[in-house]
Amino acid sequence: MRTVRTQRAFTLVELMVVVGIIALLIGILLPVLGRVRDMAARTACASNQRQLINCVVMYTQDWKGTLPFSNFDVNGSYTPPWKTGWLYTSPYNVSLNPPTKNLETGALWPYLTKSQSGSTNIVSGVSEIFRCPSDKIFSNNSTDFKPVQKFSSYVMNGAVTAYAADTPYKITKMKNGTIAFWEADESGVNAISYFNDGSNFPWEGITSRHRGGGTVVYFDGHGGWMSKKEFTAYAGSSSTSSPTKPAPNILWANPGSTNGK
Repeated sequence: MRTVRTQRAFTLVELMVVVGIIALLIGILLPVLGRVRDMAARTACASNQRQLINCVVMYTQDWKGTLPFSNFDVNGSYTPPWKTGWLYTSPYNVSLNPPTKNLETGALWPYLTKSQSGSTNIVSGVSEIFRCPSDKIFSNNSTDFKPVQKFSSYVMNGAVTAYAADTPYKITKMKNGTIAFWEADESGVNAISYFNDGSNFPWEGITSRHRGGGTVVYFDGHGGWMSKKEFTAYAGSSSTSSPTKPAPNILWANPGSTNGK
């Protein structure tokens, strides 16, 4: 006589236990995945800035040691002696579609295209070097993005041109340990002025998109992450505040000023 085996179904309690275990695992893994994703974006962002500073060094080799113009010109509001800066030729045009076409007029573009010569899409590949992967995807019609943020997440230290639309210094004038580029602060009511050109005062701040801070790169080529709190200690929190780290320092580094400002 053949016996018929019956399969026992899961009880409601057992199903609830399984669902609870899955929910617990998701709760554990999601923060970890978030940190991994942010670390990957931070690493890519730091790599972008290292490529920028490498091209700055190559530029100085072609220009007898002179650094590229910082684009500290409020998009043509001043009359700088150099129209072509590291980021674009002034004035930039945010109506270009896409806005990243402004980058093709900058002093570093030729050096970056050479470095990307093996890429299948050189223009797209080079444009991505100017943007942090965690910076929101822009659109030409977006009102969320400030002018220069439409094509760059990074700004150059205004110390290069004495925090003015002035002739850039030679790279040998910049002290060791001076920060060259950082991720500009995209938050707050004054953020539009932080992205009005390609260069900033230190007090205009750094982003906090990478878990409370952003990436920086130094003139000597090394880079890394810096918390917003530490950055503010060197920079000061406003145009009238004094940094807790006395200037001159790694941010306030105008070679022509005794206090770096």
